[in-house]
Parts: sequence; C-alpha cells; structure tokens
Amino acid sequence: MVRQGLCHEPLLQAISDFLDDQKDIIDQVRGDLTRGLKKAETGRSGLTPQQVLRSLVLMRVKNWNYRELRERIADGCTLRQFTDFYCLPVSRHDAFHRGFNRLTPERLKEINDLVVRAAVELGLEDG
Repeated sequence: MVRQGLCHEPLLQAISDFLDDQKDIIDQVRGDLTRGLKKAETGRSGLTPQQVLRSLVLMRVKNWNYRELRERIADGCTLRQFTDFYCLPVSRHDAFHRGFNRLTPERLKEINDLVVRAAVELGLEDG
C-alpha cells in the first residue's frame, strides 16, 4: 500500500509518525493485553498491541463507535494502513471492545496524554 502512493490525512499521518516513536507504550499495551493469561503465547491470535493502540486512537480522534470503527477500517486502505491491519481481516467490533477493555485506566490516561501531547507539538491543539 505504501508503494501505491496512499497517504493518510495530515492529522492521522502526524499521529502515526508520533506513535511510531512510542515503542514503550506498545510494550505496556502488550502487557495489559496478556495480563492474567496463563499461556499468552498459545491459542488463537488476537489483535496485536499495535492494532489495539492505533484503533483506540482512531476511534477517539474520529469519535466513532465500535461498529463504525470496524466498518471504516475494513473499507479504507489508508485506515487499514494506519491501524496496522494492511491486508489482514479486520476483527469484529466486539473484539475491539474486548481489547480496549483489557487496558488499565492508567494506560488509557497515558494514551490520551500522548495524543494530546502530539496534537500540541504539531500545533493542532493548544493543550
């Protein structure tokens, strides 16, 4: 998709670039997703930490509900790229709900603070 010249809208591109630099939050999201699992490395593959983080940010930025989030990602090449789904099947809306619910309140606050900080640094918000 990248080779096809597809690009995000400026806001999503800026957020994507910012999230690419936030490797520690991905590890923390991974910890939240695997918390309480006896054998996290076995079983069915679920949403990746990158997909959970980026989908949550997209849902918050666009103010979409779970069903609309799923439909928009499934229908749009640029949103598939932004959320790290690319050519993979997009999970059902309830999978997003379960993934987001596994995040701790502290993690959600941290993600929100990251997005606000990115918007301020990019001049999109004043804080």
